[in-house]
Amino acid sequence: MVSADGNNLSEVFEKSNSLSETAVTSTFITAVFDQAHARACPKGDRFVAPVVGGDDIRIFLPPEHVLDYITDLANALDELAFGVPIDDLGAGLRKVISTRGIGVGIGALVAPYHYPVSRLLSITHALEDSAKANCLRKGVRSAVDLRLIRSGQELGQGVDVDSEDTPTAIALSSDDWSRFLGRARALVAVPSSQRSMLIPRGASPDDPVRASSFRYQVARHEAWRKWFETCEIDWRDPVELARNLPTPQLVDVAGLIEMRHRESAS
Repeated sequence: MVSADGNNLSEVFEKSNSLSETAVTSTFITAVFDQAHARACPKGDRFVAPVVGGDDIRIFLPPEHVLDYITDLANALDELAFGVPIDDLGAGLRKVISTRGIGVGIGALVAPYHYPVSRLLSITHALEDSAKANCLRKGVRSAVDLRLIRSGQELGQGVDVDSEDTPTAIALSSDDWSRFLGRARALVAVPSSQRSMLIPRGASPDDPVRASSFRYQVARHEAWRKWFETCEIDWRDPVELARNLPTPQLVDVAGLIEMRHRESAS
């Protein structure tokens, strides 16, 4: 499930000087999010979007489409908000409102098919709030917070959310997100058993015991060494290694990329 909500819209509406301008602004915002969502949806009918209205989006879709949907939604909103004309709203619209600050907070949760929908909704909305908090705190337009819960983890796994002390959301600027996805793709080459063993959920990145254990595993396993080299990180430097430990989110996204590869192969 993906849950998304617009950012910075209060600033857009504050520019309206009358009820009619507010109505035009509302119509425009709805059109921007509708069009961005339509561009991001997977082709065919393998998704259900029970809520798409205004700046709110809720969509259920197969795991292999989640990363593409998030990426395409953020890119489409950027493109639409930065001046691509929307034909059916009239040429004078952009004299009324400015949309350059529009962004989106996105929460995404991938869970087994029998996971309770009520729980799915609750967690995904909390992840959306986490992403929006990250945008406010770091001054970015858009961000995503996402989790992957594998079969067998449903009962014991809690979901940590973004905070000032333990940030978990990822900025969706093109450079940040592209770099993150590149590292996740490279991480797929590391055996999944190594990924899950070395990066426990909720572990502090400053934990010296964890850092020491990780250095030992990196020295033993060529796949880890290649991952750091692909990311242009000197794994022999303990300070650099400690600064660039793969996060739980990176591990989750690598898992989603594996799902997409398996689906494509089948």
